[in-house]
Amino acid sequence: MQGKKLFLCALALTSFFANSPGMGDEAKVTMKPLMAASHASGSKHILSFFVSRDGVCNLTLMVSELENSHPEETGSRVLVALDPFKSTRLDIADGKSLEFVCEQSAAMMTVWRVDRISYLEKM
Repeated sequence: MQGKKLFLCALALTSFFANSPGMGDEAKVTMKPLMAASHASGSKHILSFFVSRDGVCNLTLMVSELENSHPEETGSRVLVALDPFKSTRLDIADGKSLEFVCEQSAAMMTVWRVDRISYLEKM
């Protein structure tokens, strides 16, 4: 039942924010609290929004299939708390990541696509 509620919530948010900012390969998007941003990546759809609470950006990422022939199957939800000027990345398709940065006073967040670079840590 919980999964069904999460799916319905994701579906409602996707429908409600259908005209929210999308992301091109190099576009930066500035999000205000409760403003959703939509990101497509390969076969996945990612919806992101945040709530500012106690000077922290509480980011929610909802990941689902673009073409979901089984609506009873839910996507995934990721919650991340970021202090101002801190960032987190979500790896997506095609060697890219979405980078989310909490801005000053947690009043807004910036998100953009970045190239994911592999590296070998020295031992």
